[in-house]
Amino acid sequence: MLSRRRVLGGFAATAALAALSACGGGERGSGSGGVLTIAYPEQPNSLDPAKANQAYAIFLQAAYASLINRRPDGSLAPGLATSWRYVGEGNRKFELTLREGVRFSDGELLTADGVKKHFDYLISAAGPQANALTGAVATVTGPSTVVLDLKEPNPVVPDMLTNEAPLGSVISPKGLAAPAQLVTVSAGAGPYQLDPAQTLAGDRYTYVPNPHYSGPGTRHYEKVVIKIMANPNAAMNALRARQVDVVVGQYASVPSAKEARMQIKHTPVVFLGLILSDRDGVKLPPLKDLRVRQAINFAIDRESVARALVGEYGVATEQTVLPGTDGYVPENKDFYRYDPERAKQLLREAGYGAGFTMPVLTTTFANTMSEVLSDQLGKVGIKLDLHNVDGNAYFRDLAAGTYPAVSVGYGGQSIWLEGKGLFGPDALFNGMRTHSPELTSLYERAAGADPETRAGLDRQIEDFLVKQAWFAPVLFTPVFYFAQPEVNGIELSPRAPLPSLLDWHPAK
Repeated sequence: MLSRRRVLGGFAATAALAALSACGGGERGSGSGGVLTIAYPEQPNSLDPAKANQAYAIFLQAAYASLINRRPDGSLAPGLATSWRYVGEGNRKFELTLREGVRFSDGELLTADGVKKHFDYLISAAGPQANALTGAVATVTGPSTVVLDLKEPNPVVPDMLTNEAPLGSVISPKGLAAPAQLVTVSAGAGPYQLDPAQTLAGDRYTYVPNPHYSGPGTRHYEKVVIKIMANPNAAMNALRARQVDVVVGQYASVPSAKEARMQIKHTPVVFLGLILSDRDGVKLPPLKDLRVRQAINFAIDRESVARALVGEYGVATEQTVLPGTDGYVPENKDFYRYDPERAKQLLREAGYGAGFTMPVLTTTFANTMSEVLSDQLGKVGIKLDLHNVDGNAYFRDLAAGTYPAVSVGYGGQSIWLEGKGLFGPDALFNGMRTHSPELTSLYERAAGADPETRAGLDRQIEDFLVKQAWFAPVLFTPVFYFAQPEVNGIELSPRAPLPSLLDWHPAK
C-alpha cells in the first residue's frame, strides 16, 4: 500500500504547502563548486532510508549511495551494484552483484552480508515503501552477491532500488546497529555525510565531504545545504538574492523565475482529478452505472482546466499514467474529449437526467481542483457536495471508504505500483475495496511476466481503468526546479521526475 506521505509529499513539492515558517539569511549559495544551497518546501519525515518517504529522496542522495542509479532519461545505471538480474521466471527472485572496495562514511566496507542486513532492516522497519518487499528474504550467495527471494512477483525491483527511492540507499552495518541515530547522523556511502553541528531539523540540513568516498560519480561541491523554505515567495526572493542556488517550487513562481532569468526545469508528475470510489453503488447508486461514470469524464474540459491551473506546463489526461510511461495507451488519448451534451445524454439513459448530488472528500492540496470540477460537473446536473477536511482526516476517510468520490493528487508510478496504492483491492486509494476479477487477472499476469509481455498487459490494465471510468483524471501537474545559471545538470523527465542532486555541477 502506498503511503499517504508519498502522495502528499510528491504534491507538496509542486504546491509548496505553507505548513512551515520560511527561513532566511545564513550561508550564501555559490553554485560554483563551493556551497550548493537548495530551498525545499517542507522538512523530511525522516532521514532514515527505511522510513523516509520518496518525496524527500533529495535529503538522502547526498549521503547515501544507491544500489542502482536512475539516469535523467529514466534508464538505469550501476551504483553500488555493478549488475542485477531476475533469476528464473516469474519475477520472484532478484540478484545483485556489488561493487568492491566501497567504504561508508564511518569507514566500514560494503559487503554482501551488510547489504543483506540492510534489506532485513528495511523489511522489519515496515517503512513507506517496504510493503513492496513484505515477506522477502535476503540471502548472501557469494562474496559480492545478494539474492532477494520475493513473496510475490515484483517486476519493478530495479526501480525501487534507485537514487529516487529510499530503499536503495544502503545503510552501513554500524548504522544498522544503532538505527535510532539515523535521524541525526548519516551512515551511507555517498559523496557527503550529514553534519549534525551545522544541521537544525526543520530548518537546514548540511552535508560535508565523506572522507571515504570512492564513487561511483564525482563530488562537485565542497558542501551542500538544504534549507526548508515553505513560503514560495521567500524562496524565490532568496534565489534572486543569490542566497540559494536551486528552489524546488511551484507554478506560481514561474513569472518570478523568468523575470530573474533563472533556469526553469520541470516535468509533469502528479495527476489531479477524482477517484470514483463507489463503483458498486453502495453509498451512491448512480456511480454503479458505467454510463454515469463516463458522463462525469465527458463533462470535464481537461484542456481548459490544465491551461487555467498551470498554463503551458500542464498535461491534460484521462489516463493515470503519462505518455511514454508504463501502461500508457496512445489510442485512448482524447477518449473522453470534452462533450457536455454526450454527458447529459448518458445521464438521461442511466435514469439521472435530472441530475444528482455527489459527496466528494477533499483537502487542502486538492481544493482548487475540487472547486473547478464542481463548476464543470454542475453544468451537466451533477452537484458536488465538497467535504473539505485536514490531511489526517482525509487519509482516514479515504482508507475507510467514507465518501463515494475523492478529489486526489497522485504521483506518477508504474502500473504495478499503482496496483499497490491506487486501484488494487487492498490499495489505500481504493477505500471502498472495489474488486474486478478481470483487472485482478491482468495485474497478476503482468506482475510475473517478462518485460515485453508485461508492457502489453500494463496497457490492457490502463485501458480497463479508462473505459470502465474508475477515475476521472484531469491533468498532470509538474514539479519545478528553479536554478541559478551557474548550476548545470538538473535534468528530469516523466520517467525520472526526481533528479539526483549528484548530477548537479557548476557550469564551466
